[in-house]
Amino acid sequence: MVEKYDLQNNEWLKRLYDRKEKWASVYGRHTFCANMSVTERSESMNSKLKEYVSYKYDLLCVFQHFERLLEDRCYEESKVSAKAKQSYSFLAYPMEILKHATSFYTPKIFKIFNKNYGMAWNCDMIMSKVENISEFKVI
Repeated sequence: MVEKYDLQNNEWLKRLYDRKEKWASVYGRHTFCANMSVTERSESMNSKLKEYVSYKYDLLCVFQHFERLLEDRCYEESKVSAKAKQSYSFLAYPMEILKHATSFYTPKIFKIFNKNYGMAWNCDMIMSKVENISEFKVI
């Protein structure tokens, strides 16, 4: 739209875009999407829906199959949730953030978090200060 109508220099649009955090996340605020884009979520749901619904179905049949899709998804989610509650995540270090993460994440996601958390400590930080400006470099 910006390119089509030559609005690259429109100050109002620039200000609106700069404040996008205040309005863009509203639509998905209560939905965890694991950093999937809107199109990825849509494509994922469309492919799943095609497994259950056909264009040949009448409206009542579509809703019945869609309801079955929702029931199957809920069942799969409850199975994964139950398995996650029964399994124990290994804590390399007994730190509060890791203890909290084990109760919050599934074992598979915790493993990724734990690895990344450990890598975060494997860095050097160099600080330099010139007048009132502090500069930090993380390597």
